[in-house]
Amino acid sequence: MKLTRHKLQFTDMFYADQQYILDCFKKIPSYASLKHIFLNQVDLSTIIPLAKFISKDRLEFTKGLFFEMKNKGIELYKPIFLKTLEKDYRLIVPPVLERHNNKWYIFDGLHRLWLAREKGEKYVWTICVEHPPLPLPSTPRDWGQITYSDSSPSVSENLLEMKEELVRPLSKMFKSDITIYKNI
Repeated sequence: MKLTRHKLQFTDMFYADQQYILDCFKKIPSYASLKHIFLNQVDLSTIIPLAKFISKDRLEFTKGLFFEMKNKGIELYKPIFLKTLEKDYRLIVPPVLERHNNKWYIFDGLHRLWLAREKGEKYVWTICVEHPPLPLPSTPRDWGQITYSDSSPSVSENLLEMKEELVRPLSKMFKSDITIYKNI
């Protein structure tokens, strides 16, 4: 089965090296000096979202991705690479959480965590970032305050009272470092 999202078709998937992922996170300027970045299972009921919207399109893609992962025996929420028709690879990391005031907040992976809640899962694998030097980039939300969107809203549209200078550049960091996995 081919999964299509943003005009990319994925034909294969496999696990990514966990230490490589954690090392990449330490290259993010706001995380560079942190000692506590780790992969861990977190109680889903303790995770707090920051987003206002959830994209129907991205949610459908995520459902398809979960279906394919399950069919290939790949554990959900672990770091994986998706191989495209162009023989390129795209990295999907576990949901990313930051701990502020002893609470976990979602920085990446809202759609995967939404589906985990729908499926009644209790614990999910996440990348945990403890005690980052920057405050939250927006006002936290309750899960019940998130609404469905027919489009993928921009970051500024999706975060309540967003402070642009506090948004973490997670996707940019992985795009620049992914080339070592081409043509495996």
